Amino acid sequence: MIKILLMEDDLNLCQSIQQALKKEGYSVDCCNDGESAMIYALNTDYGYDLAIVDRMLPIIDGLTIIKAMRRKQIQIPVIIITGMSALDDRVDGLDSGADDYLIKPFHIRELMARVRAFQSKPDTRTDLDTLIRIAEKSIEIQYPAEQTTVSPITEQGGYGKITGNDHDSYYVIPSNIHTKAGNIYSLVLFYEPSSISSLLLQQLPAYATIWLLAFILILLASRFLLHRAFEPTEQVLQSHKDFIAAASHELKSPLAVIMANIESIQNSEIKEPQTQNSLKVIDAECIRMSRLVRDMLLLASSDADKWTIHTQEVNIDTLLIMLYEAYEPICRKKSIHLDLNLDAESYPQIYTDQERVFQVLSIFLDNAVSYSKENSNIEILTSQTSKEFTFLVVDHGCGIAEKDKPFIFDRFYCADKSRTNKAHFGLGLSIAKELAKMLSGKIGFSDTSGGGTTFFLTLPIK
Repeated sequence: MIKILLMEDDLNLCQSIQQALKKEGYSVDCCNDGESAMIYALNTDYGYDLAIVDRMLPIIDGLTIIKAMRRKQIQIPVIIITGMSALDDRVDGLDSGADDYLIKPFHIRELMARVRAFQSKPDTRTDLDTLIRIAEKSIEIQYPAEQTTVSPITEQGGYGKITGNDHDSYYVIPSNIHTKAGNIYSLVLFYEPSSISSLLLQQLPAYATIWLLAFILILLASRFLLHRAFEPTEQVLQSHKDFIAAASHELKSPLAVIMANIESIQNSEIKEPQTQNSLKVIDAECIRMSRLVRDMLLLASSDADKWTIHTQEVNIDTLLIMLYEAYEPICRKKSIHLDLNLDAESYPQIYTDQERVFQVLSIFLDNAVSYSKENSNIEILTSQTSKEFTFLVVDHGCGIAEKDKPFIFDRFYCADKSRTNKAHFGLGLSIAKELAKMLSGKIGFSDTSGGGTTFFLTLPIK
């Protein structure tokens, strides 16, 4: 059955032509816009024998579709139907690759006659014998860039392209076949460009599937091998974490005993200045060691995912006052003025772990007190938006050097290793970072205007 592609945007006319063609025994596919028409026209899998094209299609005009068909070596007959009757219009239509030009309005019987005329035309493709002669005379063989060793049975001479008598074009692959009897036969293969394109399009899903499966297999194999390669390293890291946790826990008891005995000796009747000074040093170092053990246990719990969050409604006023009362005596002892700026308006309701928030802010204040000079100020401030609430601890100390800022939250990192104050081991801010992550918050710092550092903790308002 002859298949016809009808491209007409007038639905009534399209239906009339389709019905007339079907009565004549043709199979008809209709397209009412240039975009869908282009897809059907260029897909050689449909196997159309003739195309009827309205020149003034919406989106993509008919002439553009015809030119695209000819560029793709689709040589089926094309009849243009249009209301554009000027001589230049007819010439443009035929020059674009159309075989016939029918002006609207036309009688359906005339269109049927033109379709039958094309049906009766013989195949205009060049015959095989003529193609062979053309190939022998005019083919210019294109050889691969690198010559390979020739098989003793078959010699392939590259490929070329020739044009037939009716402007039909073909790819040509010439070969010589050597028999065991010593005879040589010439073999020439001809391929139409459209058939090659069609073949590639047909095979494309298969190739895509094969490549996808290969990619998935490589990905799975890579993940398996990487897991096997890193498994010993993960075991060593886990052993280190377990050791730190166990060692830190075991150190707590002897430290508690030492500190208790020091307090007992300090309260005794021994009043020698040298002895009392030595006891003060021992007591200070024990406190320092106790802080280190506490921080290491906290980090070990974090690494083992043993930290817990107890979410509740937090009274911000109460939290800030508790923080102030805990650190005001410490600041006063160092001749530092601690300011708490409470908002005159009511604070929003936030749902979080009050103990963990207090822990983070305490770390901020510990650092502020340690790195602030005498007679300086430390401020506890707040700010808020519709979605977030922020706690700020502002100091006016020496600030953080630019070279140290990228590492300030790293474990065991101390910005100034020359400081005589060794109360900090570089764990506090790393703990604060882990806690902020657990609270679904953000932590960071900025330079204070006039010198110093401002640390902040931002929590979502729920």
